[in-house]
Amino acid sequence: MYKLPRLQPGDRITGKWSGAVYRIERKLGEGANGSVYLTRSSSGSSSCALKIGLDVYDLQSEMNALRMLATLRTERPHATFPQLFQADDWDFLGAAFPFYTMTFIPGVPIAQFAKVYGIGALLRSGSLLLKALRDLHELGWAFGDLKSDNVLVGAGGKPALIDFGGATPFGRAVKQYSELYDRGLWRSGGRTSEPSYDLFSFCVLMLEGAGELNRLKALFEQADRRNAGALQALVDGCSALRPVSDCLKRMIRGEYGRLDEALKDWENACGDRALKIRRKAGVADWSAYWLTGSAAAFAVSLWWVLLK
Repeated sequence: MYKLPRLQPGDRITGKWSGAVYRIERKLGEGANGSVYLTRSSSGSSSCALKIGLDVYDLQSEMNALRMLATLRTERPHATFPQLFQADDWDFLGAAFPFYTMTFIPGVPIAQFAKVYGIGALLRSGSLLLKALRDLHELGWAFGDLKSDNVLVGAGGKPALIDFGGATPFGRAVKQYSELYDRGLWRSGGRTSEPSYDLFSFCVLMLEGAGELNRLKALFEQADRRNAGALQALVDGCSALRPVSDCLKRMIRGEYGRLDEALKDWENACGDRALKIRRKAGVADWSAYWLTGSAAAFAVSLWWVLLK
């Protein structure tokens, strides 16, 4: 049984079929189907994200979703989705590891963004996120694995969906999900891919962004209390989300058949609360933290390379 190699900054991956060489700059994340790295090609072109895994069929499903999204980029230039660049295999120690490259989208998870910029920013980003999900739904797909780590917000406050490993055509069973955001485990519906599945996860995501993550986890761990009613009570108890509480509770109950309906209610409820994004008083800009973290990661990476 092969294990996925742990790549370090400076390591190189060479495509078996294309001959393209990618230099690893740093690790971006890890999911159920593989690991994602920030890389730069030997041609010196701009950076891209590279996802490498063990199962070519798992990655193929993600690549199919990304190819499908190419339609959205043509029809709706405002849509922020990764673009698939190249698919290949990497031969390493007698094994072939499938990988593909795509657009690198900088940003921070939406819950982290909300901590710095506050509830107004969360409501505005929530509106933009609903529009991105609507675009995806109009192609007949649900995102499936909607969670904070899969929604990155850039400096302008625009959210981008990443990691399409859970994207599933409507009518099929959602193939990849995160437990806290899954309505099946909350006993609030099934795992059929449909608009209401993503909207339930969106509700949990908004609760997390509003600072309710600890209460969410505590409630989730109590299997006998884990249900739609308890989640609605959590929404009612969150003063920050009071303007959109009715909308969120409808999402929990699965009452929206189309995302357009939910988006309209959300924007009407938000009003002018989400027009501007302002950093909360006494809180440093998230970009400063990001840059500091990047510098620290680079220093550690350089130290590792020198040791080798």
